[in-house]
Amino acid sequence: MMKNIISIICLLLSMCFVACHDDDSEEKGPQLAFSELIYTLDAEEPLKVEIRVTEPVSANTSVKFNVRGAAVQGEEY
Repeated sequence: MMKNIISIICLLLSMCFVACHDDDSEEKGPQLAFSELIYTLDAEEPLKVEIRVTEPVSANTSVKFNVRGAAVQGEEY
């Protein structure tokens, strides 16, 4: 019984250390940003979006991302 309690406590402590890692220790790389603050989506033409990077990359790099949100009719379109 005591062995089970010690095992559970060790498991809980190890989960706490894993869950509480420092995000600042992650490797930092080039920062990406949209080149314009506002883009207008025309009904008849595809939208070209430009992404800029803060520093050169050493090889061709693909960056996958999703743009989400909701626009309010009458305010934003």
